Amino acid sequence: MNEFQRVIAESYEGGELNHGDVLGDLDTCGDGLFKFLMIEMSDSEDCDGFITAIGRLTTIAGQINEVKEAMIKRRGA
Repeated sequence: MNEFQRVIAESYEGGELNHGDVLGDLDTCGDGLFKFLMIEMSDSEDCDGFITAIGRLTTIAGQINEVKEAMIKRRGA
């Protein structure tokens, strides 16, 4: 686990999923967003620095916000 994945494991849902073999248990953790974040921050996905990690999180947050706003808009229609 790299430093970015450690931050996610320790902070996501208060560290609730930070136990045992976090990376080995991704397929059975039951939380798709956690799994997605851990994969996006992995070395195999070339997440090789702080700027890259923050950029990815910013993009992800923006995408989630777009979906949220679309849900709100639809609800109001």
